[in-house]
Amino acid sequence: MLKGIAASAGVSCAKAYKLVQPVVVIEKRTDADPAAEIEKLDAALRKTVSDIEGVKARAAKRLSDEELAVFDAHLMMANDPELSGQMKTMIQNDKVNAEYAADVVSKI
Repeated sequence: MLKGIAASAGVSCAKAYKLVQPVVVIEKRTDADPAAEIEKLDAALRKTVSDIEGVKARAAKRLSDEELAVFDAHLMMANDPELSGQMKTMIQNDKVNAEYAADVVSKI
């Protein structure tokens, strides 16, 4: 039996769906070429910014400015030089792959 918190009063009958978070495994490589990994990281950050801006533009048709602010928060993180700098430092110092550096730094 699943237990939860009711979103509203009353009773409802319908199919229940359980949200299962996928397990993402990021492998650590310590033989990575730092220059190539930094370029891969920069390309991923540029793509992330582009994707967020695209979603924000499409969402702007139905959301208020206040609701769109969540996209601005995501853009600030993707463009944060401190965050990317920490990832790049880890890549250079530890010669790890970009995915691993991003995973570790994002959890700090």
